[in-house]
Amino acid sequence: FNADYKGKTKDVIRAKFKAFLTSFLLGLVGIVVGVFVALVRIDGSYIPPWENVLGIVIIVCGVVSVLSSPAVLLFTKFNDGFFEKVRIVFDKNPDNNEWGYVLSTNRNGKPFEDSGYVNMVEVKNNLAEISTNRGRSYYVPLGELTDEQRTALESIAREIREKRIRSTSDKNANNLK
Repeated sequence: FNADYKGKTKDVIRAKFKAFLTSFLLGLVGIVVGVFVALVRIDGSYIPPWENVLGIVIIVCGVVSVLSSPAVLLFTKFNDGFFEKVRIVFDKNPDNNEWGYVLSTNRNGKPFEDSGYVNMVEVKNNLAEISTNRGRSYYVPLGELTDEQRTALESIAREIREKRIRSTSDKNANNLK
């Protein structure tokens, strides 16, 4: 796909706003949970000191998250430095049944290549976010893909999601035993 596609600015704003909103809302939830843990007892019983400390720590984490959300908005990267054609190839590893990827393009005027395993693919409206096992995220504009490529990407996303759900359910079932 072409990294400098029509509608990129809108996609960048949408992705950055999503990161901002997530950070801000998680911070608010942290503050509310912290206040509840530190100060509120429904039955009016005694609150142990360790619960007060835990609540204060949760409140501080929430406040930090709320205050850092503007920085998240500014510093969230969106295919940072990609201005030319981007090529992503997916391949399923038969040994561990994981989807691997190889991304190649020019980044800031120099050849760039990244490879590893796909952690998750989230397909939304006109953008797919590919999260890697190294904590990186790459965004693919679905409008730049052919119908065949889009169908294949959606199929990979569905397969990875189902595998992660099965893995989580298996772990939870083992923990209950």
